[in-house]
Amino acid sequence: MNRFALFAAAALVAAPALANDSTATLGAGGLVLVRADTVTMAKEDLFISPSKVTVDYVFRNNADEAKTYLVAFPMPDIEPGNYLDSDISIPAPEKENYMNFAVSVEGKDVAPKIEMRALSATLDVTDRLTALGIPLNPLSEDTAKKLKAIPAEKLKDLATLGAVIISDDGSVPAWTLRSTYYWEQTFPANAEIKVHHDYTPAVGSTFFYESALKEQNVGRDYCVDQGTASAIHKALLKGGQDNPYLNQRTLEYILTTGANWQGAIEDFRLVVDKESPDTLISFCGEGVKKIGPTQFEMRKKDFYPTDEFRLLLLSPMRP
Repeated sequence: MNRFALFAAAALVAAPALANDSTATLGAGGLVLVRADTVTMAKEDLFISPSKVTVDYVFRNNADEAKTYLVAFPMPDIEPGNYLDSDISIPAPEKENYMNFAVSVEGKDVAPKIEMRALSATLDVTDRLTALGIPLNPLSEDTAKKLKAIPAEKLKDLATLGAVIISDDGSVPAWTLRSTYYWEQTFPANAEIKVHHDYTPAVGSTFFYESALKEQNVGRDYCVDQGTASAIHKALLKGGQDNPYLNQRTLEYILTTGANWQGAIEDFRLVVDKESPDTLISFCGEGVKKIGPTQFEMRKKDFYPTDEFRLLLLSPMRP
């Protein structure tokens, strides 16, 4: 794959000299067909920005009869320890639908079901938590309150399993939440249907210093080549000694779910919107072109994704 990295000019403004070394992403992606022996993804139109991800699909059933399959949208796992120790912005941590997932088929809203499981390593502790009246979302304030109200003696089994941490300050969740939205979808014989879904991405945030340019994962994950590194260096210098950093945001889209359907994605289009003209942006891709002040486009025919999409956004600190 040819690597692509594009940066726009940025003007830095004064900001307090704070530091935070943590950064992370919480990637979500597209729809997964549990069984895909006759259904092809004829088209995928993907829009990615820091505030919203939208996907428009055209699916085609190649069989001579209608097929009803289970379609799923796996939410990214929530691990409370990783979340609390990083700067991932969970869109709606108090909601069961914490990434505001919505789906429609042929313009009509679908109300998918959701399966939520609580895991500690490979152990399923869902039933143990529900038996104690503990909500499964480990980020919820309601979960925190109910855990602290339960005597430590009743939580010993969960603590032994690594699902709960008991301390003098009270008990806190340590289990991983795994959630999947799903619904049954009928694909008409030898016909196409349109499916739309959108959600609010979880965005990782931290400060970007000169030293980050030397980290191998930055160049690998976001295709930051030498020319791009030079552009970042110049932008960092504009901050001077008082502000030697940029505001870094990262997000990930699980692109390889497109490989779960029959064959390649016949017509793939990606539009990335950095939302602000003075934001610097870098990502990997081929044949990318600028189509607007903040938008970039990539198109592919017979596309078979083999890696996830990762986006790096660097912007001046706002007053």
